[in-house]
Amino acid sequence: MLIGFSSAANPPHRGDFGATVEGGKLLMPRLVVQRLHVGQIRTAEDLIGFLQVFPASLASDLGWDVSDVHAARRRLLETLRAYLPPEFFAEEPAFTPRYGVLPRSR
Repeated sequence: MLIGFSSAANPPHRGDFGATVEGGKLLMPRLVVQRLHVGQIRTAEDLIGFLQVFPASLASDLGWDVSDVHAARRRLLETLRAYLPPEFFAEEPAFTPRYGVLPRSR
């Protein structure tokens, strides 16, 4: 799903990108779209992945905290629930670091 901007979109505020879906496009305020296009993010699918991996980058661009971006991502996922495949909504398993040394190969 492509991302476009709309002057009628709700203005972004901490925890909410102000996104809506109309005509098969994800519409967001111009400020957010301009920040995303700098990073070559042009689809909703790319945006979800970007927010999962690099929330601090967009938080910095918007002057938000990372927790605000996480909240906005959750809200965005709810907006997109009817439009994207179910794998976008599966929770990522928590990362469990492994400590120790690998066995020496002989």
